[in-house]
Amino acid sequence: MKKHLLASAVSTVLAGSMIVAQADTTLYGGISLDVRNSDVDNGKSSTSMENDEGSKIGVKGSEDIGSGAQVVWKLEWMVDPVNSAALTGRDQYLGMKNELGQLVLGTTSTAYKSAAGKIDPFYETTFEARGLLNQMSALHSGKGDAGQGRATNVIRYDSPSFKGASLSGTYSLNNQNSNPTLSNKDPYSLGLQYDNGPLYAALDYITNDAGGDDQAYSVGAKYLFESLGLSVGGMYEVDKGMISRAEGLGGASLTAPDTKVDGANQWYGYTTYGIGNALLYGSYGKRENSSAGKDGQDAWSVAVDYHFSKRTDAWLGYGSKDVNGGSAGVSCTNVASSCNVASIGLRHNF
Repeated sequence: MKKHLLASAVSTVLAGSMIVAQADTTLYGGISLDVRNSDVDNGKSSTSMENDEGSKIGVKGSEDIGSGAQVVWKLEWMVDPVNSAALTGRDQYLGMKNELGQLVLGTTSTAYKSAAGKIDPFYETTFEARGLLNQMSALHSGKGDAGQGRATNVIRYDSPSFKGASLSGTYSLNNQNSNPTLSNKDPYSLGLQYDNGPLYAALDYITNDAGGDDQAYSVGAKYLFESLGLSVGGMYEVDKGMISRAEGLGGASLTAPDTKVDGANQWYGYTTYGIGNALLYGSYGKRENSSAGKDGQDAWSVAVDYHFSKRTDAWLGYGSKDVNGGSAGVSCTNVASSCNVASIGLRHNF
């Protein structure tokens, strides 16, 4: 009897160990800070310490539930070491994954936004293309259920890769309490990606189904010439109303129904060159005038990023943004402001 009880106890412990072994949970994050000088046209020059998009903490995991299927989950927040501000939610979702792909529910990036982070070599730093210099459109930023870059109340599907090609899509169940003017209007996005060796390319579409001009398309790519240590890449965005809405051009907004402003097509290009642990970077971006008037812009930047290790790097750079008819004296973070910015930053990921 005692032997039977002992064997049962051992079996229970081993079974529990097998279950634990099948579950995977990872704590991860990063801290990204910089000191920058911002000089706004017809405004004041200021020097400040800033928290960058790379400052975050999260937990993610998966559990094998048999038959080749897994439950996957992620809870991520933005942190602000500079001001000790409250945590801000980022990607947070729960879903399932098998040989047919991955389906998640919650808050996560649109298919339109996802490609940008893979193309931009200075993503989540001062000089990221979607940041201060606005070299990529505001559709790659923000959070909400009206077509913002990080979609809430969303269902997202990612297909398996077939010889480097894959599909993705999001569908937001629009929250009528937060956007009553867009009742029964459900934003969605679609993406086609190719990722194989030195080439990454993406074709994406998004609409917030608000009526009027409410769509955007983008095509982007990057290519690494490994033997030369050189890479080139860029993105072209076609504005059928969504970029004008996201940028607030001509009084348009993502939550306004039946807006008739478009034409603010936007493109961004860059090149990088590696020398040892250093990466030299140069970029240029342009947004065309929308149908509302002279509201286009030009922006450029040069920077160097030095990697002390795989997880720690520092950058030094300078950039400039020139907005047609820009607002005088407004902060450099405002999309309508012309400004120059110099930055030195440090980032560590864990």
